[in-house]
Amino acid sequence: MKSGIGKRVFFSVAAALLLAGPLTEKAISQSDVPTALEALKAGGKTIAGPGVFGRIPNIQEIAVQLTTPTNVCATAVLVSGEGMELNLLNAAQGLIQGATTNPTSGNRTISVCHDQAVNVAVKCTGATACRIVWRVDAR
Repeated sequence: MKSGIGKRVFFSVAAALLLAGPLTEKAISQSDVPTALEALKAGGKTIAGPGVFGRIPNIQEIAVQLTTPTNVCATAVLVSGEGMELNLLNAAQGLIQGATTNPTSGNRTISVCHDQAVNVAVKCTGATACRIVWRVDAR
């Protein structure tokens, strides 16, 4: 990471989620979307979001399309479902940085950063639909 902004964003999100209460497998419900939205509310470097994504599994969709390659960090919280991917793509839709959740081990929040992102994409993984809350920040 070139600067500490991405780390601050991650730790701010983690702290907000901790204060908001646990987002465990048993606690997740539609009512947790407002909690996740509050945890990921826009800040001084926010480019897009927070937004809510809910789709059928294994179809990647562009959540944010930037006009030029941009230095960003994207953060997402898996509110419901079996898992998700958060990917930063180049102009040709090629993957340049990505991450996946592992809810069985308690990993429901992910962040990815890159200095040449053009698109931010999300995808539900597993056999069922999911609900994701996301935000994109400049770094």
